[in-house]
Amino acid sequence: MDSQVHFTVGDDDSGGLSEDEYFRISSPIGDDEDDSFESDSETAETGDETHGNGVRPSQEICEADAPGFRSTEDFLDKVFSTEEDAYAAYKQFARLRGFGVRKGDVARMNGLLVRRDFFCHRQGTRHEKHYDRPERVREEKPESRTGCSAKLKIYYDLQDQVWKVRRIDDNHNHPLATTMFSHLLPSHRNLSDGDKAQVDSLKKFGIATSKIMAYMAGQSGGYRMLRFTKRDLYNYVHSQRIAQIINGDAAAAISYLEGKANTDMMTVARYTNTAENQLGSLFWADGQMMADYQLFGDVLAFDATYRSNKYKKPLVVFSGSNHHKQTAIFGFALLEDEEVRTYKWVLLNILDVIENKKPSVVVTDGDKAMRAAIADVLPLSRHRLCGWHLEKNCVLRVKEPEFRKVFKKAVYANFDATEFEEYWSTAVESLGLMNNSWVKSTYELRHSWATAYLRGTFCAGCRTTSRYEGINAFVKGFLKSTNSLLELVQSLDRVVKDYRNNEVTAQFYSSYYTPVLTTGLDKIELFAAKTYTRAVFKEVRKQIKGVGSLLLLGKDNISTTSVYKFSSVGNRRRVRKVLYDPSEPKIECDCMLWNSEGIPCCHIFCVMKYEGWDEIPPGLIVRRWCKDAKEWTESETCNISGHNNCLLRYGTLCSAMSVVAKLASDDVFDFFLVRDAVTSLARRLQVRRGNTIDHEASERQQDVVRDPAVTRTKGAPKRGRETGSSTTAEPEGKRRCCTCCGRPGHTKRTCMS
Repeated sequence: MDSQVHFTVGDDDSGGLSEDEYFRISSPIGDDEDDSFESDSETAETGDETHGNGVRPSQEICEADAPGFRSTEDFLDKVFSTEEDAYAAYKQFARLRGFGVRKGDVARMNGLLVRRDFFCHRQGTRHEKHYDRPERVREEKPESRTGCSAKLKIYYDLQDQVWKVRRIDDNHNHPLATTMFSHLLPSHRNLSDGDKAQVDSLKKFGIATSKIMAYMAGQSGGYRMLRFTKRDLYNYVHSQRIAQIINGDAAAAISYLEGKANTDMMTVARYTNTAENQLGSLFWADGQMMADYQLFGDVLAFDATYRSNKYKKPLVVFSGSNHHKQTAIFGFALLEDEEVRTYKWVLLNILDVIENKKPSVVVTDGDKAMRAAIADVLPLSRHRLCGWHLEKNCVLRVKEPEFRKVFKKAVYANFDATEFEEYWSTAVESLGLMNNSWVKSTYELRHSWATAYLRGTFCAGCRTTSRYEGINAFVKGFLKSTNSLLELVQSLDRVVKDYRNNEVTAQFYSSYYTPVLTTGLDKIELFAAKTYTRAVFKEVRKQIKGVGSLLLLGKDNISTTSVYKFSSVGNRRRVRKVLYDPSEPKIECDCMLWNSEGIPCCHIFCVMKYEGWDEIPPGLIVRRWCKDAKEWTESETCNISGHNNCLLRYGTLCSAMSVVAKLASDDVFDFFLVRDAVTSLARRLQVRRGNTIDHEASERQQDVVRDPAVTRTKGAPKRGRETGSSTTAEPEGKRRCCTCCGRPGHTKRTCMS
């Protein structure tokens, strides 16, 4: 069956482009088959009887950028300088007609290729052995070959040294594809070098492959205008992933961290090996993380998260709170397991790289291995258990709904020790939970979670690991459970950059904007606004506003110390005492808010009001909450000569080229001018890059760390999945069954019923 496809050519005066002309100009850079669609070609010099290459004047050499071939007559008396030019011309013809092309038989003479056949992609038939395979599990692939006889036969003329057409057969025994489907034919699908460069850059910024496909389709004018399918794109992305870890996933990740150390001399990466020379645990931190720890490492929070990589290695993020009350990341670690020795190794390394500065408070969940490691490595640090995890365990372990409210109040209420003990014993007895094992074991750890016993301990506002849980939620947007170690490390770099950008933005608004004064104590409020960052100032202003609700009960003088007594309008029975000694640089209040949060309480501000102070005394100002907590210096001029700044150079060029693309797309003549110039420049660069030696690949060590084994994490295993030693098989009666046939062992996608 034969059919013909016709295209409507746009009017030259209007600058319209037909579909085949669109494909000629869409992505010419670096694509061999696109080269055949170029519209500009240099005219060969001619002599009296022959062209400069020895071809007779009656013959026309068809280079890769020759005009289009629309019928079999266009191939008559045509010669080609190379077989690839003939192949490109036949592919152009095949695309317009609606069939694909496959390279076929060849003949050689003394090692020289002298004959080449190009077939329709449906030439030949499937071998019989492929029909008799009872062990086959997957569904049979649809038939693609029908024994079509359409072909183009060319031969090499030794005298003229060109390729000539011997025969062309355009008789097909199958329906030809219409214009709508011609872009799906195998020989017409290919990612050009320009497409690959765009895909690589988008993947480096963490864009999902599905979103890349949608973006490039919109950029090209629709999926039909693309030269590749979604499967082609996924295959290319997968091949790039494999190429990056060709020497091993673990070795690639370590090599990447070593490359970071070349630009940041403070970057540190340390790892352990197992007995089988596999990667055990990995810890890394850069110079900025270490500097942040020196300033804000007085409170350290960390926890283990799972399903962040294909090896199921627990990922630990060490974090804290900066002067804007934002998350500051101090380092990352991938753990071999969750034993005490592993946590000790990580803690010892983080202390070593940050000059042995130990945090005053460590916030974690209730993991026993963590607690044991902290007690051994950080014996002087206060270990605070995460209140959020305790509430979650309370819901799971105690079935009494009323106790959940009681427990939450016990965790966060500002009791003193006596009030807490009385409240706890009364609540437990009234609910009949005296013998509950979880209630008793949790009560024994009350010094690690009850606010009543943590009053006066500076925690920088970290009462839970919710800040860490926020990191986990954010990281999930960058990571997948199938990520390699290299992809994990690269994705975490993007996470860090995002957090640091938040800090820069907050610093800008804190430094260059002044809040509106609303409390009535204008001088003190203005001083606080100039001293503290915006986030901290909001908390300070709440305390200044609280001065209006306080009642002065009296003032006593003991030697040189004045004792102020206050109560609030809402709770007159609770009396707060403030000690003020003019010879001392600070004021003390028994509510201990300053000790716990690092900001003056409303009672202290009330004393400042009665004493007629206009500024907060230096003894009450904690440097970590101030605008000048960090030295913000001008960044050094970026070095654009290193390989590690490839993305910087790429972004700069993209910004410049976007302006050129916008201007050139407005006019068809400017479009062709810019296209030809960019194509010429790209070819010159490709020639230069072709002579570049990959020094990094040649310097890689042969004895590299092997990829780690899949780690068995804590917690209940996933049921019904056989994904290694970390899972257990379910009983036969509980296995998931196919929704079509009802039998276990497969799904409806692979069901043979």
